Amino acid sequence: MSNEKQTFWSQNPASSRTTEDSFYLNMYRKSQIPCQRDNQYPSREMEILIHVKNDIIIFVKNVMEKVMNGGEKSQVHLPLSQYIDYFQKIKYAFNLLGKTSHFLEESIVRELVCSFFQSLEYVIYYCPDSITLPKQINSPLLTDNAINLLKMNLKSNQIMYWRELGNAWTESRNSWPSAFRPPPPAYIPTFYDGWKLPEIEPVKASTQTPGASKF
Repeated sequence: MSNEKQTFWSQNPASSRTTEDSFYLNMYRKSQIPCQRDNQYPSREMEILIHVKNDIIIFVKNVMEKVMNGGEKSQVHLPLSQYIDYFQKIKYAFNLLGKTSHFLEESIVRELVCSFFQSLEYVIYYCPDSITLPKQINSPLLTDNAINLLKMNLKSNQIMYWRELGNAWTESRNSWPSAFRPPPPAYIPTFYDGWKLPEIEPVKASTQTPGASKF
């Protein structure tokens, strides 16, 4: 293991039972995310967030099973395409939370942000290409709201960890460095159970590709 990997990615307690228990405790509380089709909540975003959260749980559970069966970090292998999908969904989840946080209790938002980020640390630790792959996940870029949400809810050591992920995780579309322009394309998620994104309201459909998300 390189010195870079020892000093950067070994900071999180990825193998601790506490990490697993607290992750499941927060992530399985589906009732935390209201999905009501009325004027109180932005129901489309809430519904998407629930499905994104479910896919995140499935993938983290798969990693945990590999850890429990394999033991050694080097033996925890899943297809890189699944890691890429996970990293994109985590970013998408932060963006959805940034868009819906005003409709949720602060404690719920905080728990979800911390749980998502905790799972990110865990998955990165066991990712076969943990040094370079996470930093290459440009799409989707985080929104300004999502970035502010992370700054407000993460602990100082987590913020340092997050910033180490680089521009792909810390720069919004509005602040994407000119050296990296044009910004990455819109993100269109796919789901394990085949679920499709709900149609966008007709008023908005003409200004955005159906099913796509600018975040």
